[in-house]
Amino acid sequence: MHEFSIAQQIAQVVFRTARENQAKLVERVVVVIGELALLNEEQVRFWVEEIFSGQQITRGAELEITLRPALVLCSHCGFQGAPTSVGPEAHFLTPALICPQCGQLGMAIKEGRECLIQRITFQK
Repeated sequence: MHEFSIAQQIAQVVFRTARENQAKLVERVVVVIGELALLNEEQVRFWVEEIFSGQQITRGAELEITLRPALVLCSHCGFQGAPTSVGPEAHFLTPALICPQCGQLGMAIKEGRECLIQRITFQK
């Protein structure tokens, strides 16, 4: 249930940014979640919206979540691209990334593990 703690951190950053910029109302928040971040998008959305609904400044704010595909690099054959499908079991187990080209273990993750706030739009 780490989605709740991630949602709390997202909300804290939004509240702090709004306060620092003397915002009256947060209109939109864009969050990017990587395919390998092991986060359930629906749960993150639920918890962020729940937290936002409890504060006047974020009540009614639009939350946009963008999923970023994974990009991996094989240290054996040099393959760079998407990993072999990461199934729902990845949310319960640490996935072993096997190169789709040579079949070896040892893939370096270049993109797809992030969870970040890309943009906050507000009224002053």
